[in-house]
Amino acid sequence: MEKYFVLTVPKGSTVHTATTQKEITGVPDDAFDQLTAGSTWLILKTDAHDFLKKQPKEKLQAALRMRRKQGYLSDVEILEKAIADEAPKKEATADKSDKPAAAGK
Repeated sequence: MEKYFVLTVPKGSTVHTATTQKEITGVPDDAFDQLTAGSTWLILKTDAHDFLKKQPKEKLQAALRMRRKQGYLSDVEILEKAIADEAPKKEATADKSDKPAAAGK
């Protein structure tokens, strides 16, 4: 996950939430879930685009809403690009399957 995410705190830091505290030893395997849940100690790398475009659209939109609310403009830009790249791909797939078969063939 370190290919796609950057820590905003040094390794060994302790971060606190409303209910827990956690020592940061590196980028966690569930980094995208953490980011979507509102983690402020992770940000996206520009290389995250390939990883993000493979994620479910609903999850991308949830992360986008969270990052907009938090003001992480670089993450917003990366997430918007991943969502935009996913839309044409799905439309192209739908166009092929929605076309009626040619008559007489």
